[in-house]
Amino acid sequence: MEILPKLYRAARHAYSNSAAAKDGPLMEIDLMRHSKALLILCPDMLTAWNSRKMVLSVNYDFTKLKDELQLCALILSCSPKNESTWSHRRWVIKKVSEHNQDVSELIERESVLVKEIAEKSKMNYRAWRHRCWLIPYMTREQVLNELKKSTRWNELHVADNCCFHYRRSLLLALLDSCHVEDTEDSLDRKSEVHLLWKVCCISLESIPASLWFPLCHLSLCFSLYICYKGETRLCIFFREYARSARLCILFYFTNIDFSGA
Repeated sequence: MEILPKLYRAARHAYSNSAAAKDGPLMEIDLMRHSKALLILCPDMLTAWNSRKMVLSVNYDFTKLKDELQLCALILSCSPKNESTWSHRRWVIKKVSEHNQDVSELIERESVLVKEIAEKSKMNYRAWRHRCWLIPYMTREQVLNELKKSTRWNELHVADNCCFHYRRSLLLALLDSCHVEDTEDSLDRKSEVHLLWKVCCISLESIPASLWFPLCHLSLCFSLYICYKGETRLCIFFREYARSARLCILFYFTNIDFSGA
């Protein structure tokens, strides 16, 4: 452990020298190399992350962006709750999505990575927040698969409400997709979402405290969705208002009958 401070000082000195050098291909290579060493030792060094963004933004290079994702994965394997690394990873994914219409494979790998990190690092809300951030990039099939795959994880980690928040976000994404157009396919989707909601509901007997808010939120969202699905502005208003915990609890105990949905 005594060697780490010396390595950090050497890496920071090398990075500072490369950052102060004149512009040019060699400067970019040195900057990327020394910033990588520095970030492995200290991932909270935002200046180093910004230097890498600057170099990667000059020209789009998918290979370099893939290497950047690998670097982030390496750092997260040692520091799974480091917000700077998660933020940089989102920047890279957004950069890739701007030049590629189909990022489904990338999003699939991201979801698997977050799951593996969540298994090793309990209550890691930064990792689950990153997973929620991925939802808009998912296809409808991926959203449904994520709901199914996360069921087992919930059963094994009942006290960790991060996954319940993720499942709630997935369900809300499905609801939003149902409002895009009012067709027979849209009606089938609504029935499918309603069925998924029933599956997500848990018996009230011996229910852990960590499950109350997710269940209350789901109940409110679906009750307001059914009551006001014909009014677009009201749907938007109540979907935002659904984030109030007091209203969630109030609507949960109204025992609204969803059998006719």
